[in-house]
Amino acid sequence: HKDNAHTAAKIALSLIPYAGGAAVELFQTLIQPSLQLRTKEWMEAVEIRLRALESEGVVLSDLENNQRFLSIAICASQIALKTHIKEKRDAFCYVIEHAARGHYLDEVVEQIFFNCIDSFSTLHIRTLVLFHTPRLRPGLLEPTELVKEIELAIPELRGRSEITVQIVQDLRAHGLLVKPWGPKPEMRALTSPLGEQFISYITKPTE
Repeated sequence: HKDNAHTAAKIALSLIPYAGGAAVELFQTLIQPSLQLRTKEWMEAVEIRLRALESEGVVLSDLENNQRFLSIAICASQIALKTHIKEKRDAFCYVIEHAARGHYLDEVVEQIFFNCIDSFSTLHIRTLVLFHTPRLRPGLLEPTELVKEIELAIPELRGRSEITVQIVQDLRAHGLLVKPWGPKPEMRALTSPLGEQFISYITKPTE
């Protein structure tokens, strides 16, 4: 399949007037080696997870005809190969591990989570995990104070309030957060039930 994809790309590029041949050479020189390396690393990472599951009793041969598992594995692989970011690739490894264990989500929720992993930065994920920790007191925090709390906990966001606010808005827009301030002063997590489910989906299964 990988060779077929490369062949198709070459054919498409060769059809570009005047620049086709040079574009093919550039693709082969700059892109193809990296793509091959990423593919190798990804396949090895997935194999390690699946072999570990096999030692726990998961029958890998049963997955060969499991179309739900295969769809998840293929989609996760396609997105994982697009990124160099380890955290995202690890997240998709866990997604495949969940599927191999038979832990499936509603397909709509699953697609939402795939889109989140694909589009979110690592700072989005770290901010969401921060909200998941019951360390903030929503009854005592105004929005500006909440931003300060986030920037204090995540050094990469210090002095970048506009980015911090946008990250919070992104997380809320995807339904992953509850309103981070209100009348209740008790300590509690600020992730929504969907946000808690997302965190579980991109982390190592517990069983």
